[in-house]
Amino acid sequence: MRIGVAGLCHETNTFAEGVTRFEHFERSGGFPGLTVGEQIVETLHATKVPMGGFIAASEELGFELVPIIWTFAQPSGIVAQNAYEKLAGMLLDGLEKAMPVDGVLLDLHGAMVTEELEDGEGDLLARIRHLIGPDIPIMVTLDLHANITPAMAAEASALIGYDTYPHVDCFERGIEAAHLLVDTISGRVQPSTGLAQIDMLIGPPKQCTLLSPMKDIFALVHEIEQRPGILVVTLAAGFPFSDTYNTGPCAVVSADGDQHLAQESAEEVAEQLWQRREQFRLELTPVEEAIRYAVEQ
Repeated sequence: MRIGVAGLCHETNTFAEGVTRFEHFERSGGFPGLTVGEQIVETLHATKVPMGGFIAASEELGFELVPIIWTFAQPSGIVAQNAYEKLAGMLLDGLEKAMPVDGVLLDLHGAMVTEELEDGEGDLLARIRHLIGPDIPIMVTLDLHANITPAMAAEASALIGYDTYPHVDCFERGIEAAHLLVDTISGRVQPSTGLAQIDMLIGPPKQCTLLSPMKDIFALVHEIEQRPGILVVTLAAGFPFSDTYNTGPCAVVSADGDQHLAQESAEEVAEQLWQRREQFRLELTPVEEAIRYAVEQ
């Protein structure tokens, strides 16, 4: 079993000044930058990012890992279109050379915006899907701050988002995605996706999964994941500093061959979040009061 693995991650703040260029992906600062081929395994083996989980799962499950490209730029302004095209081209060229593959694992963020694309990940997934065809499964890990779009849900076989903020489960989600991919390739499961977007914005302090109300919503997420027929439930809180049509929280559920169950379950999560929307209101401390507190301390 041959599985192609790749990663292209950026959390785009469309309000930030400046443009994120190719060189920012080459040297991310404090973390590995652009890596290709076997260098990915050497650099990211045993790290706690999703790609580290992909690598660990390949050793556990015995599939052949085909590393293509992995890169990450620090959260910043809109991605230069030529940088995105160059990186996407490297990924697609590497995947084409690696074919045939039985499946693809992708480590993405979910809130990448380029100079010409509001939905960077949706575009990338569409290009990959066009290359490998409709029958090869694609599993994608996403940050909890992803702005999940219908295109992302349609092109991927399943979306596996982080369950924590602060993010402490990235490695585990990589392993989960790899297990789901292997089960899909082997014919043990057939993921079917339901998506429910929620018309609200959540400020990052209220996205913390250690505290209510987000902690309570994730308790529901984990309860639904234990139900018969459910493969994975992703609740993305969204990245409100990315000003796009699809910005905001979203629930995505993959069920085993049952699109109705998947959609019904996604809407159940979305409805719970919507019903508690007033609890997600963010009350910020005025600047003068914050300064006075800091001086007094």
